[in-house]
Amino acid sequence: MPESNISKYFDDVAQSLMSNYKRFELLIPNTSLKKGSEETKGGSDHTGEEGRFLESVIRSFLNKHLPQNLRALSGFIIRPAALCGDNDTRRARDQKVDKHSPQLDIIVYDIGNYPVFEQFDDFAIVPPEGVYAIISVKKQLRMDDIEHELKALAYSASLCHHYNKNIGEKFKGAPANQRVAGPITALIGFKTAFDLNTTNSKKIFEKIRDVQGENPVDGIVKLISSIEEFSFFRADHRLEKDKFRVPFLWIKHKIGNENPRMNLTLQYLLHFILKLYYDDTRQPLLMKPGFNHFNESTRKEKKFENFLIVEKEHFLTELKYNSFETVEEIKELKKDK
Repeated sequence: MPESNISKYFDDVAQSLMSNYKRFELLIPNTSLKKGSEETKGGSDHTGEEGRFLESVIRSFLNKHLPQNLRALSGFIIRPAALCGDNDTRRARDQKVDKHSPQLDIIVYDIGNYPVFEQFDDFAIVPPEGVYAIISVKKQLRMDDIEHELKALAYSASLCHHYNKNIGEKFKGAPANQRVAGPITALIGFKTAFDLNTTNSKKIFEKIRDVQGENPVDGIVKLISSIEEFSFFRADHRLEKDKFRVPFLWIKHKIGNENPRMNLTLQYLLHFILKLYYDDTRQPLLMKPGFNHFNESTRKEKKFENFLIVEKEHFLTELKYNSFETVEEIKELKKDK
């Protein structure tokens, strides 16, 4: 299959994002480095502003490409003790107290259909029902930071569990009184301080295992990605008897001396958000458009590395590790299942 212009388009967009990031470093350099030093820390003198700038770059990208009622904001999610809808008691409420998330880099929120508590430009405090994605943005991904970031993402996503309205009588085939698919969570870096190989992918997987505890399947982190380096993501789970099999895949963005395929981070991020947006529990009457394209070589290069075994009731009780190096082994695995 020839490479689609869609992939080339997103490559160009990713190049533009990285250029914006590098221009910031060029204009506001790190003057703490000694002249002639071989140290490669780089970055800016103003790390706080640099971080906010990188978040705004990703928010601008999302706001350009997502449906107009979705808005990428920064801020907090607050789950009030108030009931949902017509005295809906199904929302999990611990001791009937308000709960809120830590400050979040990016919240993708349905601003067209849900209210906000406060909003100032791109900052907002929102209730959980309209949240579609929670994203942490880092200038540089470090292995030591991943567990902390995953804990914040998992807790924030846990605040968003809720049920949809009983619309089955109005729309034939629409799900009724069903738990709504939770927001996707992602950790995005512009650079990485480590190489993603089999050893490090297992370390990431183990951090996911340690953090997830009894979170639902859809509360498990969806994407960990460095724009220039790699993508590590949760694929669709499959029901096997009374448990879910939750696979994790990873792929390097650069092959040999070729230019890195930086479109992958952006495409995966958009694809996962749009897939949730058009999920039957969110938009039962709309179909996801053909908006992303992953060429054949990308699909073949994915490595099937790890999988979780999760109870049918959505709670994690057992975890296993496995490794499959070739596409043929993956195909054989699928045949067996």
